[in-house]
Amino acid sequence: MKKTDIIVIGAGMAGSTAAIYLKRANANFILLEGDKVGGMLNQLEKIENYPAAGVTSGKDLLDGLKAHLRNLEIEVTHGNVQIILKNSEGFEIITDKDSFVCKAVIAACGNAKKSEFIKGEDIYFGAGVSYCAVCDANFFKGNDVAVIGNNNIVLEESLYLAGIVNKVNLICQNKLTGDSTLIEKVK
Repeated sequence: MKKTDIIVIGAGMAGSTAAIYLKRANANFILLEGDKVGGMLNQLEKIENYPAAGVTSGKDLLDGLKAHLRNLEIEVTHGNVQIILKNSEGFEIITDKDSFVCKAVIAACGNAKKSEFIKGEDIYFGAGVSYCAVCDANFFKGNDVAVIGNNNIVLEESLYLAGIVNKVNLICQNKLTGDSTLIEKVK
């Protein structure tokens, strides 16, 4: 069991940023990542909405992030978090590889990969399949798109897309379950 003051869970942009600030504050911490440093950056081909980066690729942004961590001598400890327990010392974090005790936890777990709702969804993620209209709508400008689901998020994203794409096809399994005002706007 390893002891530290703070555990940062996730080495994507948010977790890495937390680690950078903790390092600058000379804090005793561990940056814990289950998979790959950079999180979703590993899957994004083109990024247009990251401040000061202009149009860039996930790989380029990821390379910069890794270099930043390396330059500050921030190590990444790998392990998938299984459980977080509250104890007398603060928290115990148990991963598939080790366990840790800390006083505070920063959970920067990011956006987990979606389960495959439609066959082939995982293959086309980032190449036609997206989970964020605000992030990716401009990639589909002038095209016909489909939005799948039936809740408020789906309705809001459909309305957002309607101002950018040619046509929005809203596909839901049963009936729309979102807010009645949003449902009327979509109709």
